[in-house]
Order: sequence, then structure tokens, then C-alpha cells
Amino acid sequence: MIKEDIHLHSNFSDGENSLEEMTKEAIKLGCAKIAFTDHVRKETNWIKEYLKEIKRLKIKYKGNIKILAGIEASVINLSGDVDSPDNLPKGINFILGSFHRLPKRERIYFEPEEILADKKKALERWYLLMLNLLKNPLVKIIAHPTSLLDKYAIVLPEKLKQKISENAKLNNKIFEINLKYNCPDKEFISILQKNKVKLVYGSDSHSIEQFQQLHSKY
Repeated sequence: MIKEDIHLHSNFSDGENSLEEMTKEAIKLGCAKIAFTDHVRKETNWIKEYLKEIKRLKIKYKGNIKILAGIEASVINLSGDVDSPDNLPKGINFILGSFHRLPKRERIYFEPEEILADKKKALERWYLLMLNLLKNPLVKIIAHPTSLLDKYAIVLPEKLKQKISENAKLNNKIFEINLKYNCPDKEFISILQKNKVKLVYGSDSHSIEQFQQLHSKY
């Protein structure tokens, strides 16, 4: 049984349930620690309210579960910058950095057809972006690391997994083992472990039902 889940979404972003509903479910599932990581963009304006509600839940459920406040932000350019508000309020424990689309330049992305037409080019771009994301001082955890590649059946070579692991260790980054996307693969996890990169579990759940389903597999 997995006792932590550092990747949960609520109805503050695109989740179906409230923070409290997800917290109650986490306790039922036997989690000792969870983190809420709702999706944000530069213009997101609800973070103070979000932190206030998480603080309330920390007090209410103290002794039953540890709750952290995070956010998830997508890579938006070639420099590895993420789509998060400037001057985040105190109380955010960490930022999950993730790839949902493959940037060409600032907020301009490759279309799926372009990726499928030239997978080698897509892999080269993704690798460059990953190395730059690992240098981003704002990002602490890399979420569902290879899900974008897996979506297009792009294989990440062992030598690149090794380079990424070395850079993750160098930049003190944490990698998520994502339950929803079942990534990274066993080989990548083994390489990360050999390089002493810290790993954490995240389900990426967007509802109570999904939370239950994903945790029942482990």
C-alpha cells in the first residue's frame, strides 16, 4: 500500500471534488501524507483562497494525515520556464513542473501531427526542454516525467535517461512515479535510484473515484 500521494487535484482547478472531500478519501485509503497540486497559469488568482482552505484542513485533520500545498505548472518555452504566477504567496510547499504539450517557443506548441511526423525531432526538443526544466530553481518535482513521450510512442534511450538522472541529482530535483500514466518505466526508475535521485509517488487524481481506482492497483 502506498502511504503518500503528492499529486492530487481539486475543484480549485480541473478536479471534480473539493479539497476536503479528497482529504477525507485519502484518510480512508490509508494515506499518511498528501499534497494538493492544482493546475495554475500566470493569471491564476485563487491561490490565497486555496492556501487558506488547505490551512484549515491541516488544523482540522491534524494527527490523521499530513497535508502539503503545491501547484502544478506546465513548461511554456525553450528555457524551461513554467506557467505559474509571479510572486507566489508564502505557504506553497513546492511546484510540480510538467509537460502537457511540447513548446516550439513562448506558448507556441507543436501540433500532434508534427510530433508524429518527426519523432526524432520531438525527442530532441523534449530532451533539451527537460534539461532546462531541471535547471529551473522554482521547480522542485518533475511530474509524470515521460508521459508526453509515451503518448506518442517515443522511446527514451537509456543514455538519455542516464543524462537526465545525472542532471536531476546535480540540480537536487525530485522525480514523481506517476500512478495514472505508469511512468517513468522500470529501467528509468532504476537509473534514477542508482543516481540517488529522490522519488515520490503521485496518482494525479482528479476525482474521488479516480483516487480510489489508482490506489487500489498498488
